[in-house]
Amino acid sequence: MINKIVLRLKNKKNSFTVVIILTYIILAFVVTTIWFKNKELFATAEEGMPFYNSQRAAHLYSNIIYDNGTGNLEPLLLTRAPLYYLSSLLERFIPNYVVQQVVFILIIITATYGVFELGKELGFTKNASFISGSFYFLNLYSMTQVWRRSMYTGIFTWAFIPIFLVLFIQWLERGESKKLLLLLTLSVLFSNAYTHPGFLVAFWFPAALYAAIRVFRRGKHTLFRCFTALILWTLVNVWWIYPFVSNLSSTYGRYSAVDSSYETLQGVSVAFPISQILLLKQKYYFDSTYNPQVPTT
Repeated sequence: MINKIVLRLKNKKNSFTVVIILTYIILAFVVTTIWFKNKELFATAEEGMPFYNSQRAAHLYSNIIYDNGTGNLEPLLLTRAPLYYLSSLLERFIPNYVVQQVVFILIIITATYGVFELGKELGFTKNASFISGSFYFLNLYSMTQVWRRSMYTGIFTWAFIPIFLVLFIQWLERGESKKLLLLLTLSVLFSNAYTHPGFLVAFWFPAALYAAIRVFRRGKHTLFRCFTALILWTLVNVWWIYPFVSNLSSTYGRYSAVDSSYETLQGVSVAFPISQILLLKQKYYFDSTYNPQVPTT
């Protein structure tokens, strides 16, 4: 009798999760169908059109010398290669704009479902977690700073952070090896998120903070799992970490210095006053006194 009750509760739980996943799939499909209704590629000046020919993009990004003009040393562009190797396989069967839409759909589903699972892991109700997942996608900041800017590093980071934290927490809390294996696998599939080293802080700072709290409460078992995850993650990603670290003393390292990054931060910060940040906005997109072109964009 007890086993039947447990089974019913489990089935009910699984059914709710299936409904949530289907809802996120429909949301991603509807939105991307609107974006791609003209059967054109989603492209911007900063990123270009890598999905126009994924095979060529994969070739360009698989070398630390980026073949652009006279050639630039860009070791972190290696992190983009896995995406375009996979998308080049799809391009053999379906048009390139459909491939891009499929990639975007998978990214949106990963992000929204990741937030849903993260919410549950942190103690929120299922309904609150579902709303959180939807809001994570359908808010002003995500739509302008992530999708409107169309920087693939930002898009992949936005999508991977929630599921990264979920899997890391589940590994720390319950020692589920399959969750650690999934985290390592997704770190390769979402390696585009590592194109900018600063985004690594977005992944590992909250993970380290959570781990520090758990180590203080539970001791050496959590510490062991934390270091295991970090070491394995480093080994899985050594294919781009080593070229990046080994070239920091070169010209690449000099123009990627902290001082230059801080100057850039100072330059763009004027568009992000506290009043705008609290509303998840940016003056460039929403304030016509700051950008006169706002009414026409």
